[in-house]
Amino acid sequence: MIPKEQLPQTLSLIGETFEKNERIFNEIFEIAVEGITILDIETLRFVKCNGRAHYLLKYPAEKLLTMTALDICPELQPCGQRSEEKSMQLIARALMGEVVVCEWSLINGLGEQILVEVRVAVLRGYERPHLYTSFIDISERKQAEQRIAVQNKRLCDIAFLQSHQVRQPVANILGLINLFDLQDPANPINAEILMKLKTAARNFDSIIHDITGKATNLFRD
Repeated sequence: MIPKEQLPQTLSLIGETFEKNERIFNEIFEIAVEGITILDIETLRFVKCNGRAHYLLKYPAEKLLTMTALDICPELQPCGQRSEEKSMQLIARALMGEVVVCEWSLINGLGEQILVEVRVAVLRGYERPHLYTSFIDISERKQAEQRIAVQNKRLCDIAFLQSHQVRQPVANILGLINLFDLQDPANPINAEILMKLKTAARNFDSIIHDITGKATNLFRD
């Protein structure tokens, strides 16, 4: 038990420690590379936002603090689920102690839809629980992933052409060469074989041209 004469000094030290910890928290809060917001868990109204959140959401601080999280959400999330319904599910999971990580679609202050990776957790140091959310913009990353998917599809198409369509004309050419009468070049069948060789060679050239075009477009994009 703290003696009465030491109580004022002890309380002062506690107050100084609290203020110091609060300053450290505020510094970390503001220099974080991700957007961070604290929401009232009942109304989903923004209680606190760091500078990065304002930058990503394109809303000034005074405006954002008058809004709720659902005010900056589209009606539907990318999965097709309604934003309000999905947010309630995420909050329920967070209340069970889970740190929820998921992709989430937002509408910024410019009316642009952006895709973020969000983390949601419950803060219990308030009079009633609040929600902690942090998020990063992954719109460019998702676009890059889509470009890679398209390129991979094109590579598969090129591989298919090389492994399947090229084989047929090559086999035709080799087969026709084997039929050519080298002992008697004047044999009338040789003329027919040469015509077929010409057709096979043209088909082969067309396939090679197609492969070259697909490869050029792949690296051009």
